[in-house]
Amino acid sequence: MANFNIVGRKKITSKYKWTKKVVFRVAVFCWICLIVFQYFGPTLLVDILKTDRTEPVLARSNVFKFVEHLNIGPKIANICDGRNFLVYTCNEACGGWGDRQKGIVSSFLLALMSNRSFVIDLHVPCDISGFLNPNTYDWTECLQYVKNVHRNNTETIIIGKRASSIEALEETDFLQAWNKTVIFLEISSFELIMKMLRSNPYTENQISWLKEFTNPEVLHLVLKFLFMPKSKMLSHFNNFSEEFIQGRQLVCGHLRVGQNPSNPFDDDLTGTNNKYVLVNNIFPFLKQFKDSAKYVVYLATDSDEVRKNATSVIPNYINLNRTIVHVDKYSYVNKSEACEGLYTALFEQYILTKCDYLVLTRSNFGVNAAYIRGHSRGLYILHRTKIHPATLSYIQTVYKFQ
Repeated sequence: MANFNIVGRKKITSKYKWTKKVVFRVAVFCWICLIVFQYFGPTLLVDILKTDRTEPVLARSNVFKFVEHLNIGPKIANICDGRNFLVYTCNEACGGWGDRQKGIVSSFLLALMSNRSFVIDLHVPCDISGFLNPNTYDWTECLQYVKNVHRNNTETIIIGKRASSIEALEETDFLQAWNKTVIFLEISSFELIMKMLRSNPYTENQISWLKEFTNPEVLHLVLKFLFMPKSKMLSHFNNFSEEFIQGRQLVCGHLRVGQNPSNPFDDDLTGTNNKYVLVNNIFPFLKQFKDSAKYVVYLATDSDEVRKNATSVIPNYINLNRTIVHVDKYSYVNKSEACEGLYTALFEQYILTKCDYLVLTRSNFGVNAAYIRGHSRGLYILHRTKIHPATLSYIQTVYKFQ
């Protein structure tokens, strides 16, 4: 009997210690959650506790869900005859590369909604097909054909960023409303288009898979589906990696300054992306990665002054010193420089998609890079004067793009 009591006490004591450990760990977890909740707000807490689904998004998707409405058909001589088309077009002012990417994704989705083959006609400041190849879907296939369709069978539609005008499309049956052979579409909105499509009763019939994905996942998936870099850019990145990264972790930032001597005709962003706020907050953040044996730092920016400042204060900073040109505001440079500036934008965004750590300022360009990158590990955003860890879905909560 005595032996039984001794054994019983050991069991009770062991169980009590185990319970104390669990209670302590739960208390610590709740304390951390409370701090996160108070500091970042409820939306970020919810997002952080969710599984980050974006990285395996391509594996979870079936590309045939995209192409089933695109009338791809057999490779025959008259492949473009008898089909209707939606053409993403950029003839004049259609925003920077980030705006254009969002416009392309929205156009692709509206092509699916209207059962049309999708074409991209983007030659400002120079032909995008000189830098990017079609990936799974060939958006170049019928470009010349659509340009030769008689204007009586075409329509140009411009969709701006006014919420009211996009909300008015929530009940639209695009199959019936768009009845010309070729629709040329000018658009740069994405978030408002996604909101409209998620409310549109015809979305379930045309692109029912949309409900399976978040907005960042949709942008990630469509851009991967449409584009891949040409061999020149891939070779350029391989050389960049061998020369500068050398097996270390790549720490990146995107600093959009706006109007400055390197980018004189861009918008004045003093109120949102103040240069001194950017430098005074992002540079100290990047200095924690100063161990050049482990890390190397790269900044994509529209300011030579920011590059020079980074060179002086971040010892392991890489400055490629490439041409800075805003692809929508390039009248002050010649055609060759404008095309070089476009290549720089594409190449820098490609670098950002490969970063182990990425800190963003408010810009579609950098945010799209984060979406293409496809996961939230090592992701940070500058909001007001503080840098916060972020998830992909939380970015829009803070930056509120349209």
